[in-house]
Amino acid sequence: ELATENPDGAPDLHLPALKRSVVALWRGLTGGSGRTDARRRTLIAFSGGIDSTALLLCLAPHAEYVVAAHVVHDHRPIEEGLQDLEHARTVCRTVGVELVEGHVRARPDGGNYEAAARVRRLEALASLAQERGCGFVATGHQAQDQVETLLMRLARGSGPAGLRGIRPRRRLVPGVDLVRPMLGLSRAQTRAIVVESGLKWIEDPTNEDPAQIRAALRRRVVPELLALLPGVAERSVERSQFWGEIDRHLRRQARQLIVHAQRGEGWSRDLLTRADPAVRWTALRRLISDAGAVRDAVAFRTVREIDRALTDARGHPRQWTLAGVVVVLDAELLKVRRIG
Repeated sequence: ELATENPDGAPDLHLPALKRSVVALWRGLTGGSGRTDARRRTLIAFSGGIDSTALLLCLAPHAEYVVAAHVVHDHRPIEEGLQDLEHARTVCRTVGVELVEGHVRARPDGGNYEAAARVRRLEALASLAQERGCGFVATGHQAQDQVETLLMRLARGSGPAGLRGIRPRRRLVPGVDLVRPMLGLSRAQTRAIVVESGLKWIEDPTNEDPAQIRAALRRRVVPELLALLPGVAERSVERSQFWGEIDRHLRRQARQLIVHAQRGEGWSRDLLTRADPAVRWTALRRLISDAGAVRDAVAFRTVREIDRALTDARGHPRQWTLAGVVVVLDAELLKVRRIG
């Protein structure tokens, strides 16, 4: 479904400054002043939604150094997906940015379709970026997306790693980083950028599906939260950077503990026990994920159970199996190995 609005009254005089701030952050996230625009070629993930349209409009004046990419996936009927693709082609022609296309299927993967679709979409974007010589993929995430992400992770009981929220920059694949130049903007600001342009955008009906947790938060919870606590979206972006620093510190300490405590094919129970609990928990999760477990599948309650066993006075062997990994504890050593 295509949507558009007519601006009410005079144009927002702050919009040029907003657009410049996005360009400045894009440059900052892709190498800063030490890199020319020609060396920060960027693939814009362009769904045709309002946020990705705002990002496209902000970076369109630098079309020589950016390429837009639209990925068609199977979460909607193929006819609707192709209509979205044609819309993306039209918008990119209008603003003068080249468009490349990708197609992915996630339903055959089974399990959590939303997660599978996200993985397939990012894989497609990374592949398109490599094909077009782009070292960066930019997405249109903004501050309200950060609020939604933090609420979801709080509900799941995430620790500092989860409370980092959406990171401004992270590695996607070797040679390609994912960047989010609009995290500092509110949804109202991204909407204002698009409305002022007169362009239409796509309203994805799945974003309004109350059966999806993120959609339900976006529709029911976040508007009330923003009404009660104005500015909470912008503050969540700032606080996520603080939690990111805590997470990096814990990871550094955990890596040092793992090296210090290693004894052959295991780790000294005594040295692990003496470590700060937060560092020890981080080290346990790192050891288990390094052995081959998917990090999200390593439940906190299991790590807590292993940690309690580490610090009790019992010396008899104990064993845990989780996510394809076996953890064995005896009187002296903790051992972690992949099954098979």
